[in-house]
Amino acid sequence: MPTKKNFEDLLANCTVSSTTQGGKYGSLFTGKGDYSDNSVFFPAAGWCYSGSVHFDGEIGYYWSSTPTGGDAHCMYISNAKPQMDYLDRDEGHSVRAILHE
Repeated sequence: MPTKKNFEDLLANCTVSSTTQGGKYGSLFTGKGDYSDNSVFFPAAGWCYSGSVHFDGEIGYYWSSTPTGGDAHCMYISNAKPQMDYLDRDEGHSVRAILHE
């Protein structure tokens, strides 16, 4: 499970573009410089609240493992413009494991 720092490193060291993979719209993060052969796709999976999925195919929220009080840090992606945020932990956001070497 990525930490807030892992997501911040991803944002600082990748270019981000909108794309479709496997029929699912989302954002492709591609490494810069020596890491330009590496990429990771984050589908726009929306978010879940009160048993319903909202904004599927439009935006994505991805939990980090870093809590902040009763909330947790997450990465929010809309129109291939990712940013860090923090939200209540009772909201249903996606988890996208990444290998950090």
